[in-house]
Amino acid sequence: MSGFLARAKDAAEKATDAAADHTDKIDTGIDKVADLADKATGGKQADKIDAVQVKAHGARSDREAIRGRPHRSDRSRQLTPDC
Repeated sequence: MSGFLARAKDAAEKATDAAADHTDKIDTGIDKVADLADKATGGKQADKIDAVQVKAHGARSDREAIRGRPHRSDRSRQLTPDC
């Protein structure tokens, strides 16, 4: 692997670890941003903002759930067909 790719992979792993260590702060941030957006739009876009808020919480949870699993490209090599 080239030096750049190795550093990029290392940075991504560090960011994932940091995010996993601070899930409560991330969730609070998502909620605060949603509240600010709702206030800025006068509640006119509340349904859309709520949908994005739920997706953001879900994306954070999904990333946390797959943390530690092999990368998608590595997993595809490990799968065996059901016969």
